[in-house]
Amino acid sequence: MKFVTPHSTLIRHVFDVLYNALSMDKRNRGKYSLNELEAFLAMEQFLNDFYTRTNGGIDLAVLLADMEIQPDGDTNDPAAWEDWLKCIKRIKPDTMD
Repeated sequence: MKFVTPHSTLIRHVFDVLYNALSMDKRNRGKYSLNELEAFLAMEQFLNDFYTRTNGGIDLAVLLADMEIQPDGDTNDPAAWEDWLKCIKRIKPDTMD
């Protein structure tokens, strides 16, 4: 039996946002290929970096707003996208720039 907690639901939502953003970004479409485990590890790294950088002091809603993909393919906060790409590169160091 699989238990779903508010925490796991939130993590799943963040995972979906990040994973989908990778395929939607006009600058990097098709540049990276991640399997489910690699995407999950990159998401974990991204959230851990965010938590560390903000000392846990910024609400998750702020992060989600920063990550929202706009119609032009950019995120509300361009740094959020760059942080995500850095996490992917840590998970897949053989990824070319």
